[in-house]
Amino acid sequence: MFEHGHHSGLFVGTAVSNLSNDSADEFHGSEIIPYVGYGLSAGPANLELAYEYIATPDTSGARYEGETILGASIGRVDAEVGYITNAHDRDAEGSVVYAIGTGYEFMPGTSLDGTIGYDDPDDESGAAF
Repeated sequence: MFEHGHHSGLFVGTAVSNLSNDSADEFHGSEIIPYVGYGLSAGPANLELAYEYIATPDTSGARYEGETILGASIGRVDAEVGYITNAHDRDAEGSVVYAIGTGYEFMPGTSLDGTIGYDDPDDESGAAF
């Protein structure tokens, strides 16, 4: 992961990972996520507006998804709402993703984090996770 932040609140970055979905840990492609956003502090709260583009170019039937994210944090609690603005799967477009989480830094630069959320990516089938 690479991220560069500017003192004005603007940030840009990218994350890259490999995909594996079976017990044999076979390589199933990569996931590339460039993102850009703006963050600011408002009293005790930190607010962030960002856009990320998730692409899996080397999988069979390349997939992509663009998501606009609004996030807020106060103390150790953070929450975000994401809106799928564009996707290879047209049913996913317009879907909303919710997440809330917390974290605890137990050593400098090392933390334990937990997040729960809700995502309903296929409005026609009713599948949700």
